[in-house]
Amino acid sequence: MTVIDSALGIDEVLFSNDFILYPNPANNILKIKLKEEYEIYRVIIYNLFGQKVYLTSKNEFDISSLSNGLYLIKVLTTTGLQGVKRFVKE
Repeated sequence: MTVIDSALGIDEVLFSNDFILYPNPANNILKIKLKEEYEIYRVIIYNLFGQKVYLTSKNEFDISSLSNGLYLIKVLTTTGLQGVKRFVKE
């Protein structure tokens, strides 16, 4: 885990190495696997313009409505940890 200072002076813990995003690239279904000690609170998908394009609290979801391209996915846990990864929608 890496701790960084956010712009508001609050520490943010990144846990991107503690979750797996698959398949990547994805066509219709995208899955997230967390280490056992974590539970998903929210999943937010952003396009490259920084716009929120998808919101869920599940670990498996349908992304077929998204256009093909590169996206960022932010995973927040129930304990306040968060991580970001990239994925490709084909």
